[in-house]
Amino acid sequence: MDLEDLLPMLRARLIGGDTLDRDSALRLVEYWIDRFHKTAAGQDQGVLKTYDDLRAETETLYFDGPHAEDWLAFARRGDEYLPALDGRHILVPNQVAE
Repeated sequence: MDLEDLLPMLRARLIGGDTLDRDSALRLVEYWIDRFHKTAAGQDQGVLKTYDDLRAETETLYFDGPHAEDWLAFARRGDEYLPALDGRHILVPNQVAE
């Protein structure tokens, strides 16, 4: 899927997340896309950490379709939601305190 197709697909099919309602999940995805666009010009994005490193929980987003389409999108640490790269790694931007 192309990035420009992501938000329209989410708006059409997203139900919610583990702890996020639909609108909150959409706002978080939009926030991170915007942030990555603003810092994509060769700047250091941050560091990779594991869920164990940060004592973070997974935050999966759910769609109106098969379970296989669900997306492990974020790592949740308290009220903070960081981009999950997979089931083990999290991107911690340089400006986020550990």
